[in-house]
Amino acid sequence: MALFDPIQLGRIRPSHRVVMAPLTRYRADDAHSHTDLAVEHYSQRASVPGTLIVSEATEIFPAANSFPNSPMIYSQEQIRWWRRITDAVHAKGSFIFCQIWAHGRDIPPWLLESAEPTRKDLFSSSAVPMGPGFETPREMTEAEILTVVDRFAQAARNAMEAGFDGVEVHGANVGPSVHSIGSACLSVPPTDFGFRSGLSH
Repeated sequence: MALFDPIQLGRIRPSHRVVMAPLTRYRADDAHSHTDLAVEHYSQRASVPGTLIVSEATEIFPAANSFPNSPMIYSQEQIRWWRRITDAVHAKGSFIFCQIWAHGRDIPPWLLESAEPTRKDLFSSSAVPMGPGFETPREMTEAEILTVVDRFAQAARNAMEAGFDGVEVHGANVGPSVHSIGSACLSVPPTDFGFRSGLSH
C-alpha cells in the first residue's frame, strides 16, 4: 500500500490516502448556517478528484453549542447550506464526511458568559471540572444523556440528508460530551454507557 493508492471506505473509493482533516474555522453566520464562503472553501480543497475531506466540527443541536459562528447541522437552513457544500465537493469528483460533536464540560467561563441563551448551562456526565479555572459542570441525568445520544443520531441523519458521504463522531480530548459520557474516569459513578460501548478511558 502506498500513500497515493486508492482505498475502499464503505461505499466510497478515494483515489489516494491523503485526507483533509477537520479544520475549525468559525466562519458560519450568526444563525450557525454556512455561507458562500464555506462553499468556496470546501470546493477549492476538493480540486484533486477522489480526495476525502472531513468537515470542521459541526454542532448537533443548539443546547450543545457555545462558540459564536460555529456551524451546526440542526435546522433545515443549516442542512440546505451543507447540501450546497457537498454538491460542490461532489462536482469536483471528491468526497466529504461530516464531523459532528457536542460540547460538554470543555467551555471556559468567559465563553459561557457570552454564549447564546441556548447554552448557559454547563453540563457533563459527572460534576468533574475540566481543570483549573473551569467551572464545575452540572451532572446530567440519564434521560439527558439519552437525549444527547438521540441528537447525535438525528445529526447523522441530517448529514445524510445534506449529501455527506459519511459521518465522523468527534469524541477525542476530555471535554466533548461523547468522551465524557463514555469515559470510566469521568463518569462518577461510572455510567453504563461507556462500558457497553467500549469507550471507557
